[in-house]
Amino acid sequence: MCPLPYPDIYPRFIGNTRPVKKSIRVVFDKQSGKTEGFNLMGIRYRQDVCEKWIRIGAPVEAVLEQLGLANFDPEFFDQYETDLVDIYNRQFGKNIRLKQKRSLPAVLRFLQQPENQFIYCD
Repeated sequence: MCPLPYPDIYPRFIGNTRPVKKSIRVVFDKQSGKTEGFNLMGIRYRQDVCEKWIRIGAPVEAVLEQLGLANFDPEFFDQYETDLVDIYNRQFGKNIRLKQKRSLPAVLRFLQQPENQFIYCD
């Protein structure tokens, strides 16, 4: 297995006494912090949201703060975005917080924004 040239976040979440088969990987450029890709297993994210983040080169920390925009698992499914942000903070010595949870109106506003500007969707 070849190591990736970029840092990534690849948590495996544990629930109760057995492993939960869910995984989120966010790949970003080490120097610029631009988001370059996503790998997801067992969690559904909106492809159009992830593609826009990649296309505009959104900073990984801004993406993590708004990660809820991408999640479209059904209403009562567990959400792992806060856990992912906590893992990122521990790995990179940061203190960012999730600012956006699942919200279809926020997703629609985000997708309608021009790509030459990056505005938070609160």
